[in-house]
Amino acid sequence: MESNDKAIYIEADKIANFQNLNQVEIHVLMSWSEAELRIQSFSIVGDLAAIYPQEPEATNLFTMPLYLYAPGHPYFIDNAMELLDSPGEWYLNTSTDEVFYMPREGEDLSSAEVVAPVVERLLSMQGTHNVTLYGITFEHSSWMGPSYQGRVGGERNAVPNATPTAVYLNAVNSIRFERNTLTRLGASGLGFDSTSSDSVAIGNVITDVSASGIVINESMDLQSYPDGIKIQNNYVAYTGRDYEGTQGICSTFASNGLIEHNEVAYTPYSAIGIGSGFAKFSTLDNQSTTTQYNNIHHYMELLEDGGGVYYRREQPGSFIRENYLHDSQYSGLGIYSDGIVGIYLDDGSAGITIVNNVIEIPGPYNVILSSCSAVCSRDNTVINEGAYTIQDHSGLNTILDGAGDGLGRALRRHFRSFAQLLDRAIDRFARRFGRGDVARLQILERLIDGASRRFAPGNWDPVKANAGIEPAYQGRIRHQAESTLRRRTQPRWR
Repeated sequence: MESNDKAIYIEADKIANFQNLNQVEIHVLMSWSEAELRIQSFSIVGDLAAIYPQEPEATNLFTMPLYLYAPGHPYFIDNAMELLDSPGEWYLNTSTDEVFYMPREGEDLSSAEVVAPVVERLLSMQGTHNVTLYGITFEHSSWMGPSYQGRVGGERNAVPNATPTAVYLNAVNSIRFERNTLTRLGASGLGFDSTSSDSVAIGNVITDVSASGIVINESMDLQSYPDGIKIQNNYVAYTGRDYEGTQGICSTFASNGLIEHNEVAYTPYSAIGIGSGFAKFSTLDNQSTTTQYNNIHHYMELLEDGGGVYYRREQPGSFIRENYLHDSQYSGLGIYSDGIVGIYLDDGSAGITIVNNVIEIPGPYNVILSSCSAVCSRDNTVINEGAYTIQDHSGLNTILDGAGDGLGRALRRHFRSFAQLLDRAIDRFARRFGRGDVARLQILERLIDGASRRFAPGNWDPVKANAGIEPAYQGRIRHQAESTLRRRTQPRWR
């Protein structure tokens, strides 16, 4: 696929004079994003077809960064009656409100249960305090936005492109969302928005959703943002079934967040994504989210330029520690990269400490601290026992490297040089953020001391064993996850 002159060029034999052309969509995977574009018209130019999208998505698409226009992006064409040729496929005629379906072998539509979701929000709370939601199943939500106005971009982009959550908690306080199930949802799953605070999502199963599993700050408001939201012991898997540029757990702008002991898996893009946009959080106080003790696998199954744990923007005081990232393979569909990343600090990430993570994926780099034009990742600290390879694009970060010889042993052997590096890291942090240097020094020292006592040289089994869902929640989550996954849908890109 190529883009030029506000047209998308594809092979001429991939499109035809479909009966209801304006209901047909072209779905494009663009590096870290995706677009659902309703077709206005097309013309044949030699062996290519020039496709012209409808508005407003045409304007939205061609104001995206230019590098997304590179040729070769994967695509498919959707919702044409003429393409209904395989069992399990269906076509929606939006003019007549008719659904045409080709049954799978053994299906009898005269007795089958057929669900056509209508409601976008299954539950909405506004300003609610001190409530527990326990043991509820939320399923079969709808979202028709892309069918009526198209869609450009993933959760990394602006508000009009954000996917709505089926369970929407706005400006809530002291909410406990526990042991619930969210499945077969037309957009995203659970959301904490606006000034929501001191609330927890714990022990939930979130599977088979069209976009993100959990979203913190859906509205992406820099003035009124969630504070003190905890995401713990959840099973989040098979997200991004229709909107691939979304993430398993997504936090756009928030403070004092905690994401721990979750299992996040089978995502087409990043498993856990923190931060959005390029500018720094100049209006936010105490902006930080700690991501720790998570079991993350089978992520980045389609797209590129993301990671198992992906941070953006300044997040002073944030920690990424003792996560286990494994069993992920590069899809081969990327345009700009030739592999996947474990932990990725992008677009001005700063003030973040990475320590004692286990990353077992193919290289070439397990940790990347990027330089994106003038907005580079800087003033971060990586404590590396030698378990992963690091690429520091800007050279403005501090790398404390134990050279694979056991962190505690290496630090004792090189104590003088390490002390100098640590002093430099704290000095950078203090000069850049102007606060919290003493507290961060104490935290770093505790982490390093704990590493030297806890881990024998080269033995990362304690991290692996501790990562993921804790025993108190494992039994019920496994049972519920298996039940929902037996009935999961297949994404359009499978």
